[in-house]
Amino acid sequence: MVNPSVANRSRLRATAFAGLVIGAYIACYNGNIDGPLDLYHEGERLAMLDVYANGGLPFRDAHVPHGIGEDVLKPLLGRWLFGDSVASLRRMGQNSYVYRGLLPPLGAAAIVLAAAALTRRLWATLLTFLILVLGWYEVSERPALAMTVVAALGMFLHGRRPRWLFTAGILAALGGLYSFETGVYLAAAAPIWLILDAWLFQGTDARWQRLAAKRGAIFLGGAAIATAPFLIWCAWNGLISDLIANLAHIFVLRTEIYPASYPAIGWRAGEALLDNLLVSGLTLGVFYLLPVTYGIGLAAGLMARGDARAKSALVLAAIVGGFFWMTVLNRPDLWHAAYSVAGFALFAGAAVAYAIGSGSNKTKSDSPIPVVLPMPHITRRMSMFILICILPSAVSLFRLGHGGAFGRQLSGVENPMLPAHLRADGRPMQTSSIPRLAGLRIPVDQADTPEALVSHIQSRTSPDETILDLSDQGLLYYLAQ
Repeated sequence: MVNPSVANRSRLRATAFAGLVIGAYIACYNGNIDGPLDLYHEGERLAMLDVYANGGLPFRDAHVPHGIGEDVLKPLLGRWLFGDSVASLRRMGQNSYVYRGLLPPLGAAAIVLAAAALTRRLWATLLTFLILVLGWYEVSERPALAMTVVAALGMFLHGRRPRWLFTAGILAALGGLYSFETGVYLAAAAPIWLILDAWLFQGTDARWQRLAAKRGAIFLGGAAIATAPFLIWCAWNGLISDLIANLAHIFVLRTEIYPASYPAIGWRAGEALLDNLLVSGLTLGVFYLLPVTYGIGLAAGLMARGDARAKSALVLAAIVGGFFWMTVLNRPDLWHAAYSVAGFALFAGAAVAYAIGSGSNKTKSDSPIPVVLPMPHITRRMSMFILICILPSAVSLFRLGHGGAFGRQLSGVENPMLPAHLRADGRPMQTSSIPRLAGLRIPVDQADTPEALVSHIQSRTSPDETILDLSDQGLLYYLAQ
């Protein structure tokens, strides 16, 4: 018979976890769709809608820079639900520089869900929540499905039911279709973790290799089943070679298209001492210490003694965080670092959970796999060391966030690092006359240029003519129809 007090505590914990997930969505939701036009990033999502309407196909007739979900399905769904306009996309979700709409907060909610499922610790999940809503974090739905993969793997870790691995494989494939890089990250991270998890729990048993292979096959089977319809559709339409070329453009040629050097710590002559110290400290905390913590966490999970599930959770979070940091290696700037915070917030929660459980190597008596610790004992000092390592990075993210998404909700003031041409605060707004803006209010000082450009294009071309725009601002194609 279940103890009523235990049942009540379980319900309270479940309610608290659900509150954090829902709270992350609410804190990160921005429903204000007025503001400056982002001719580049909004153009990435909208420029090809007319191509698809005229029978064009992604990959062959339109480049897909992020994923089928992000660049094709989301704008098409927005047009179907809210009409053919920039306003429709913003209602669905804008997630470059400015974050608003229904979908982007799902990313934050999914990360908190992953932390809860992986750590089973309220304080650990709360830290993940705080980093996301108060820190330097890109509110985006792009990693949402990837983080549900982590949640499914967390459920497998604590219950050892194969169906969660199969579910994780399906979610990884769907995540890759929505945003290519997140699917690649988890499709690589999950099998690596399954190998290390089997070794952690059965390191002295020769069967751990077969166990890892079996679990990996279940995960990959789910991924294959979910990916198959998309690949069949591509093959049916003769798009396989176009798909491969598109993926090569994203993963291989991106650094050639957007060359950038990794931020260096330096001293700027003429700047105040405190300003130099602040910039150097933030650079060190975000671009150097943050990725190093993943290596420390991975080593601790594999070497230190402690609760086996907490160690395995720490290993998974470190691997996921490391893969998300590849985004920064590809585009080393603060905004892509903000995108990678999805991995760091999860890792910080797992580090706290590991610290809480580091004094024990016990596991639940109903676990089907015995705990065997093959590596030398390292004391609780290791867990404290990990927390000390993540602290500078967490402080840097809070400093850069200027209150984060929650602070912007309360104050209505945008982050001071938002590019000037995309800032709305303090700029008079007016309703634009361009039909596809559908009554959006944009800054007065911005309105004249796109209206003049659209009028110029439409006066000299017909709707079925092809034009070449060399400004790299694809929204002009969409606005000019």
